[in-house]
Amino acid sequence: MVAPQYLSRAPIKEGLIDFQFEAPVAMAALEEFAKQIGDQYEKVSLIRRQRIEINLTDGKGTQSEDVNLPPVGMRFESPKSGPPHVVLTRTSGFTYSRLEPYKDWEQLRESAMAVWQRFLEVVQPEVINRVAVRYINALHLPLKEGQPFSYYLSAAPEIPEKLPQAMSAFIQRVVMIDHKTSNRAIVTQALEESQAARTSEGVAMFLDIDTFRTKQFAAADAELWEALDSLRDFKNSIFFEHIKEATVELYK
Repeated sequence: MVAPQYLSRAPIKEGLIDFQFEAPVAMAALEEFAKQIGDQYEKVSLIRRQRIEINLTDGKGTQSEDVNLPPVGMRFESPKSGPPHVVLTRTSGFTYSRLEPYKDWEQLRESAMAVWQRFLEVVQPEVINRVAVRYINALHLPLKEGQPFSYYLSAAPEIPEKLPQAMSAFIQRVVMIDHKTSNRAIVTQALEESQAARTSEGVAMFLDIDTFRTKQFAAADAELWEALDSLRDFKNSIFFEHIKEATVELYK
């Protein structure tokens, strides 16, 4: 086990906070919110659904795409001069995403809360039924020829020992639950084949940790943010349990 600790060069590509609403909010309310904060962002765009139909006749397929579906949300991209982040407001939920370079949980939490408070005032969602904290990590591992992933990872995928051991890609997905807190997590480890070639810099892989809790919260309740703190702690435990000391040394 590696003790949770601060990593000055943490491999975080994206950290986000996400709320899902029990009942959808009106698109008109999201547009009003965009009018109030849109000038603070480099780019504001609509989020639209896409519907594709495939029809099979006599063994031949034809495809049609409906591009005229009504919008379901708004996307806000931060100005280049400020902290890099994206805000997604949807009729079904709200997401605040901090991009690299990532600083720390406190900055992510405080920044998300500031936007959320404005969102509450204008859009007025009533009940949240799912809260989530998700971190996507890009691990650059300087693996040498013949060195196994288990040198850096505590839950590395394994090939039966009598088979060739060269691994060009993998994806491993585990869903877990902490019964004490009702926190859940989807943990995905993935190596894309395009990143698998071992160069002088090693290989690049993803460790995606999506922690969440399904429960009804009043949208303005402080308990919402207490749940997020708990999910962040759960995420930290998962991250450090999945790596070894050799990995920690890469990012101190």
